Amino acid sequence: MADHLAIIDHGRIVARGTPEELKGSIGSDVVTVEIPSEGRDRARSALSALPGLKEMQVEESAITLFVSDGSGAAASIIRLLVEAAVPVGSVKLSSPTLDEVFLRATGSRLEGASGNGQTEAQ
Repeated sequence: MADHLAIIDHGRIVARGTPEELKGSIGSDVVTVEIPSEGRDRARSALSALPGLKEMQVEESAITLFVSDGSGAAASIIRLLVEAAVPVGSVKLSSPTLDEVFLRATGSRLEGASGNGQTEAQ
């Protein structure tokens, strides 16, 4: 593993530091919810009311939420989606990874699985 990393987006360095510094820069937990594409707009609208939401990244088959308290937010996320009649797939709670750092800095994942995500700052 490298001592220092730089994340480059369209020829411009958008983040740099040690892996731990980059992960710590997110300053939040990460909750990823699989959502079918037909429920994506309703989900985005419902989840915008989530307390503690710092940022929402909408991807093709999932929504990634950067929240201040992931374990506390999980139940609220599911409740908001059920109330909005959005079918919920899996829900994953994690500490930030380098993939999430890259996602937040560039709007796409390292694997390139979703190059057309939209970032919504809260």
